[in-house]
Amino acid sequence: MNNLEKLSMAIEFSNNLIADYAQNKTMEISDQVILALYRKFVELSDGIWVNADHELHRPSDL
Repeated sequence: MNNLEKLSMAIEFSNNLIADYAQNKTMEISDQVILALYRKFVELSDGIWVNADHELHRPSDL
């Protein structure tokens, strides 16, 4: 598994956390920290590839 595939898995994981939050309207503090770290990681990584691969318009869509 290459680094881009690992990044893709991390983004999918964070998308699932957000989806769970949208349904339950509650989020553990640890999940909030994880999401913040993932978002920062994505901002520091190759943003163009990430946006294209996950059909996002901008990093704030994460």
